[in-house]
Amino acid sequence: MTSPLTAARFEISVDGHSLATFSELAGITTEGGSVDYIPSGESESVFLNRHAAVRKPISVRLVRPRGVSTGIRTWYEAAKLNPGGTRKRTAMHLCESAVKPLIRYSLENAWPSKIEIGGLRGNPSTSTMETVTMTCEFIQRVSV
Repeated sequence: MTSPLTAARFEISVDGHSLATFSELAGITTEGGSVDYIPSGESESVFLNRHAAVRKPISVRLVRPRGVSTGIRTWYEAAKLNPGGTRKRTAMHLCESAVKPLIRYSLENAWPSKIEIGGLRGNPSTSTMETVTMTCEFIQRVSV
């Protein structure tokens, strides 16, 4: 019997440099589907029931208390201005302590596609949460 996976923090790094740390991995979403496929020059009635597989981009949602770290926000703003030019090979580490990576994922052609800022309350002891959605073309678990 294996023990359940637990992590203390989640880190996003680019080119070996830590860009941001998060307190929660809200989820990884991968989807596939199919579309009607009609080869060029062929009769529509011949291929009406054939489908071609399509792969949708992968989403990784991470949550953290909103702080002063601006690396992800700067990258997000650059991605809005130049969507194709800011994609990077990114690593996501799941760490069981402050320094020990437990699992590592490689996110190919990744970029921050969405940033959500949670509601703010008048209580000074609560922190506003920030949810960052990273989108990538391919994700793979790699050795640590």
